[in-house]
Amino acid sequence: MNRCLNLQRSRARTQPLPVDPDDKAGLPHEPAAETSAIAAQRRDAVRKALLTLTFDQRAVLVLTTFGGYTFAETGRILGITENAAKVRAHRARRALLTQLQEWR
Repeated sequence: MNRCLNLQRSRARTQPLPVDPDDKAGLPHEPAAETSAIAAQRRDAVRKALLTLTFDQRAVLVLTTFGGYTFAETGRILGITENAAKVRAHRARRALLTQLQEWR
C-alpha cells in the first residue's frame, strides 16, 4: 500500500499548459470560478468520506482502485482471501455512495 501511495505522490502534479492557436495572448482559458469551487468541494467531500471508512475497507479500495491491483493480489498483500477483498471493496463503495449521495 505504501508503494502505491509513494507512486501517487511522486507523479508530476503539473502538466504543460495547453496551446490554443486562436489565442493571441497565449494564455490558457480558465474554467469558471464556480466550476473550480464545486470541483474543490467535491474533492474534499470524497477525501472526508474515504477517511470515514474502516482501515480494512480503505486499504482494499486504495489498492484495487488507485493501485491497479487485482483482488487476488490485494488479498495476498493484506493477508486475506480474494473473496474477502471483493466483499470489503463492495462494502467500501456502498459506504461511499451513501455518504456522497448529495453529489450524485
